[in-house]
Amino acid sequence: MKTLIYLATAFFLLQACNNSTVVEDYSKEVDAGKFDGTNYSCEELGWSMNFPKQIIITTKESLISADERSKDLSETSKNTSDLKRLLAFQYNMENSFQSTMEKYEGTEADFEKRVKDIHVMIYDNYLNQRTGIDSLGTEVTISGQKLQRFAIKLYDKNGKQTSSQLLYNGLINGYFTSFIMSFTNDEFGMEMEKLFRKSEFNSK
Repeated sequence: MKTLIYLATAFFLLQACNNSTVVEDYSKEVDAGKFDGTNYSCEELGWSMNFPKQIIITTKESLISADERSKDLSETSKNTSDLKRLLAFQYNMENSFQSTMEKYEGTEADFEKRVKDIHVMIYDNYLNQRTGIDSLGTEVTISGQKLQRFAIKLYDKNGKQTSSQLLYNGLINGYFTSFIMSFTNDEFGMEMEKLFRKSEFNSK
């Protein structure tokens, strides 16, 4: 259940981890994968994605800080040691992208149930915080890889939209993978999703 708990709480904390500074060696900021100019690739997933030059790679230090805050909010498992941080970047304090993977030994049916449980948990957590929310779950295919897409819009008490978030999950080469986009600016959100949808997946 640790992936479930982590993802549900991490959704609240994406903006909290956006205190990054410019770094010279991007490879130190991920647990797996490598950088080549403006391209990131992860051999374990067979995944590669281009990222824009004008962004900041989010530091591992700030992601670890978000992990610790998510553990404080969780009443169950606090072990996220198996979770590997992949490409994470931001345009500014309110518009960010991050990705993770974790070894998964369940069946595809188990995976799909877990994803649905994550969607329900995220939705309920926002409602419990008295945050207005609209959500839509769909299945998409990117470069031959099937992914579950969960889109949400958040509203203040006056019904004004405050932010949007996108969560993609996939079962790739035995890994439970998550790709999360959080944004207040629809232009940045559209650019992030467009870049992600141009990803290459070469599953083993």
